[in-house]
Amino acid sequence: MCDGALLRLEIGEAHWAEQLPPVPLGCRVSVSFADAGDAAEHGDALGLLGYRVVAAQPDKAMAGTADILVNQQVIDRHPAYWRSLVVLATRAYSLALGPAVSMLGDVLSAHTGAMVVRSRSARAPRA
Repeated sequence: MCDGALLRLEIGEAHWAEQLPPVPLGCRVSVSFADAGDAAEHGDALGLLGYRVVAAQPDKAMAGTADILVNQQVIDRHPAYWRSLVVLATRAYSLALGPAVSMLGDVLSAHTGAMVVRSRSARAPRA
């Protein structure tokens, strides 16, 4: 079972990913896209920021959006990160609420146990 929150963000201009704050070191935050093309376009930038890009969402996902799964431990331990991320969201779903979890089941399954498309490992080696 997931805990924390799922944030839905609208994908805007080409450098959309650069608006996102970097994931705190040692934390796992995943992103899924409604469209595989968006994942390909923004995946490398998100990987450099520490986000794990997981496989594209099912067909019924909203086009032009990205969903970011943040677990409760990250929210509790990194409130500045959380605040800077949540202000960018067009929707936020608390996973403590049963109806939200039921409604987002397909999206959440893209994040839990899914194949990682891009991750921090995409970062260039340090000199």
